[in-house]
Parts: sequence; structure tokens; C-alpha cells
Amino acid sequence: MEISTQEYNALMQQMKTLQDKVDNLSKEKQITSIADKVSELPIKCIWAAGSMPHYLRRADGAEAWGAFLSLAKLVHTSTPVCIERRESYHYSRGRYFDLSKAKTPIKITDLSNEQINMSIAMLNEMISVYNRYFKELHPTILVNFRNDCPGAFREVPIADIDS
Repeated sequence: MEISTQEYNALMQQMKTLQDKVDNLSKEKQITSIADKVSELPIKCIWAAGSMPHYLRRADGAEAWGAFLSLAKLVHTSTPVCIERRESYHYSRGRYFDLSKAKTPIKITDLSNEQINMSIAMLNEMISVYNRYFKELHPTILVNFRNDCPGAFREVPIADIDS
């Protein structure tokens, strides 16, 4: 089957248009999870399995991660609008304003990619500070080994193998 040069050029133009659309879609893809975008996850707990206790960093079900995720959305709360009351019997005490309700994003997908990137930058700073203080407050763990007497605990240093 042969096609003319005009048909070939039209098909090539159509293919280029479709490829541009695909490229634009991949560029504008919405970020739906920030757990895999942050540089480090907050320490969830101390994991005492295997030969050495270590800090466990996870996002699933961790209270610390939930708090950080809430802050990542809360920082993008819209600024309320202030409207001065025109006539008020309290005017002698100063000016009065009514505030509109500020809207806080409920899901990460409610944010734009620019807002998400700003939240990720904020979380990178905050999580590193949280992890540093967690390690300072919990440098060791008390362990009762199998061969020890019941109630006889040994203080074991916690390895930082996750960083």
C-alpha cells in the first residue's frame, strides 16, 4: 500500500501533535503522594528486631507522619477576607471587621504542584529537626535478652542504620 507525500506529511503532523499532547500531560502530572518525595521520613519507632535495635522510618500509620502531612496542607490555608462593618454601635471602641472563613485543603490532590513542592521543602526541614531530637531523646533502649533473668534489662545503643 502506497501513500502520497501529502498524506504522509498530514500523518506525521498528526503524530507530532499527539506526541506534544502526551509530553504536556506527563509534564503536568499531578503529584498525589509526598511520602516518596521527601528526603527522609520521620522516625516512627525503635525497631528491636534482628541483631541491633534501630530507628524505623515509615509513613504508613505513623502519628508523626500524620502531623507532618496535616501541616503540609495547613500551611496552604487561604487567607481570610476582612470586611469592615459600616455601621456599628461599637464604632466608638475602634474599627470592627468580619472575617470570611479560610479554606484549608483536605487532600494533597487539592494542592497545585507548586504548592506541593513548597510543602515538600518545608517537610524536609521539619522532619530532619524532628529526627534529630528523637535520636537525642532516645539514644538507647532497654532490652531483656532471652538468656537474661526476667526483669534484668540491659541498656543497648540504637543504631542509626536507616540514614
